[in-house]
Amino acid sequence: MSHRLSITRWAAAVTSLVLAGSLGAQQAPTGTISGKVIDAATKLPISDVRISLVGTMLAAPTNKDGEYRLLNVRAGSVTVAALRIGYKSVTQTATVTAGTTTNLNFEMSTSAINLSEVVVTGTAGNQERKAQSALVASVTAADIIKDAPVTNVANLLQSRVP
Repeated sequence: MSHRLSITRWAAAVTSLVLAGSLGAQQAPTGTISGKVIDAATKLPISDVRISLVGTMLAAPTNKDGEYRLLNVRAGSVTVAALRIGYKSVTQTATVTAGTTTNLNFEMSTSAINLSEVVVTGTAGNQERKAQSALVASVTAADIIKDAPVTNVANLLQSRVP
């Protein structure tokens, strides 16, 4: 009988350890971050802004009203970034509390972006002008029209560049 009692105690101990381990393996407490993104000059909402938690893959876009919602954000201090082409990126720090929603709004300022020049070649693939190994010349229609009238594109390019 004492042998049977010790097996029962051993089984109870193993069960309590397994339960304690499974409770400890549960996901860390999380909260939610939500807010709105607006243009700093016009105060109008900005859609399609990528809101992301810095250092993680967690991200969400803003809707047409500039609103976003990040779910399952680990509790604690986090850095949130707002990115969109045509605007300066913005980051803010927020403190997330488990089981609650933290409100975090962004104001973004417009920013001019210089794009690379496009090179048209007879080869397949895309290539920037600075990466082109062959001789590259620029043709501006305004300069050519000053010298002679142009009736079509072939006349525009003929004998103008090597």
